Amino acid sequence: MHSKRQPVEIFMASDDNYAPHLCAAMASIIANTGRELRFNILNSGLSVAAKDNIAQLCAENVYIDFLEVDKSLFENFYVIAKHISLESCYRYCIERIKPDIDKAIYLDCDTIVLDDIGKLFDIDISGVCAGVVDDVIRESYIKSLGLSRYFNSGAMLLNLAKMREINAAKKLFGISAELSGKTKYLDQDALNIIFSGDEKFLPQR
Repeated sequence: MHSKRQPVEIFMASDDNYAPHLCAAMASIIANTGRELRFNILNSGLSVAAKDNIAQLCAENVYIDFLEVDKSLFENFYVIAKHISLESCYRYCIERIKPDIDKAIYLDCDTIVLDDIGKLFDIDISGVCAGVVDDVIRESYIKSLGLSRYFNSGAMLLNLAKMREINAAKKLFGISAELSGKTKYLDQDALNIIFSGDEKFLPQR
């Protein structure tokens, strides 16, 4: 029954330091989801040891693709917040790196999933670029970006087909170059600006 349904496509980004957290996130998804899962791991030079550890999570209906990203695309980006790695910007490449996929979930690798992630994947976002949830952040910061509402980009449901239509990747690279070194949450700020008015706010759960 499950095999006829579309696989849940999940994109995550990691370096060697975050690989253990990535494994924990993946394990939590696998434990709570019964249908076919494909994990697309965005990276630029994960070690063989890290890849081997991640690959151990492969199982029936669980597939893992390691997708190499050209780090030089991001060499001019400066991330102010110390807890944010440049790898978080790799999601800008999702729409291009897997052109055959029209819908996917993006998750930060420090996420733990406590329910069937297929429920999120199945939400209809056909008219917008992304399904998102509100972030708890100062209203003055939101207004400084010219926005009235602000989402957390650590968990997003992406309409990749719509993103390609609006050439989201090119816009994200452009706005990030402008914001680099000026705003606290570089990639999250860029995503909020580009998707403003083209997102669907989902329940926090």
